[in-house]
Amino acid sequence: PSTVFNIGTTTITYVVTDIAGNTATCAFDVVVTDNEDPIVTCIGDQTESADAACMFTMADYIGLITASDNCDMSLTYVQTPAAGSMVSGTQAVTIDVIDDAGNTTTCSFNVVVTDTTDPIITTCAPDVTELVDGSCEFTLPDYTSLVVATDNCDLSLTYVQVPAAGTVISGHGTVQNVVITVTDDNGNATSCSFDVTLDDQIDPTITCAANVNVDTDAGVCSATLVPSAPVFADNCIVDAVTYTLTGATTDVSPASGINIVPSTVFAIGTTTITYVVTDIAGNTATCSFDV
Repeated sequence: PSTVFNIGTTTITYVVTDIAGNTATCAFDVVVTDNEDPIVTCIGDQTESADAACMFTMADYIGLITASDNCDMSLTYVQTPAAGSMVSGTQAVTIDVIDDAGNTTTCSFNVVVTDTTDPIITTCAPDVTELVDGSCEFTLPDYTSLVVATDNCDLSLTYVQVPAAGTVISGHGTVQNVVITVTDDNGNATSCSFDVTLDDQIDPTITCAANVNVDTDAGVCSATLVPSAPVFADNCIVDAVTYTLTGATTDVSPASGINIVPSTVFAIGTTTITYVVTDIAGNTATCSFDV
């Protein structure tokens, strides 16, 4: 009758017997061959991170796929490139699933090696002191050339400075933090920062009045007057203007501050008025005249 034949060779033997008991025999083989490929459920593309050399050591992806076969319970799997191979970029991978009869199904996908490693800044720009100009300002230069960085994949890194070169900052003693960010082709970034401190080394200016010749007041041997104030200026900020009176009978040194000589009694003879202007950086300028 209808029979299920296992894979391989099955011999069928017929014997015919007549009523006298005489017999005759014949036989033939039924050969069952497996020509059916295994059924494979493949995986999609795999994204992997590059190492410090911008490479990836190929993993064994065989365990991620599923396969079945009509005959073979112990299938053979072959991955190309093999696990342990070093790859970069986008690498096509195939896994062949083979049954005992040699029937093969191939699973294909890509391994995409991406760079997820930030650049390494080995040298940042150092803190620096810069001099302000005659307007008490300083224009930031491009400091990016002072930064040294390396990357596992990208040989041409991008450097961005904030505040940008060309930015004007001002004021003696101002401390401006500058950040430089290094970015590779894949958008991985590392930053470092340093301080720019402004220093004013420009002396203020001061101009005194001309010498003053005055007669003694009536009935006394002295003269009372208000001396002319000096004209002074500074590129940043004036901190103090002080004066000193030096003469035959007078020697006065007032406290710091914006001090102009008030109405003063001058003894007969010559009194020298000396003005000193000091800015917030400690730079000074001096002028004097005689009464």
